[in-house]
Amino acid sequence: MSIRTRALVVALSLAVLVAPALWAQEGDQQQQLRIGTKTVPADVVAWQAFETPMADMATAAPASIGQAYQTVEEAGLTPIGPCYMVMTGDWPPQNNTFQWEVQIPIANDVSQQDYPAGGDVQVKTVPERLVAYTYHVGPMEQMNASFMRLFQWIGTAGLKMAGPVSIVVFEDPSMHPQGGLAELQIEVAKQ
Repeated sequence: MSIRTRALVVALSLAVLVAPALWAQEGDQQQQLRIGTKTVPADVVAWQAFETPMADMATAAPASIGQAYQTVEEAGLTPIGPCYMVMTGDWPPQNNTFQWEVQIPIANDVSQQDYPAGGDVQVKTVPERLVAYTYHVGPMEQMNASFMRLFQWIGTAGLKMAGPVSIVVFEDPSMHPQGGLAELQIEVAKQ
């Protein structure tokens, strides 16, 4: 079993454990998913940068994530959790194009010097950060409504955006195009 396959099995297992706690059925109406803040610990990640037109994101993102996992596996690195899609460019995107990274937490004891800038796989430490978060269940194309709810909550909670927008991919979107599970995160600070 390849490393990517094992990582997806772990991520899907987490999704099966986490998903029932995220929502409850009340009649035919789904209650709102959890929303709040939390501290995300520092992590060493292998990463690759991408630039994708907004119209192509739903199909390009799964392919890019698969490419990143394959490259990480070929470099001999071991993924230890779900990957992050981190929007590194302007938010909202300029020119209808997303600048983003796939960041995969890795287990190996490596440093940026081992994987220098410009290589197929690059490594960096992502610092600890405070994020506002919520969950999205459904197709990627419908994620905007979940983000809008999160942005609105940030404003009413007395917080401000202080860093990138991220999507933690619990389920491989190419395997679950009708209803994946993702955690949406926005780095925040108090106003």
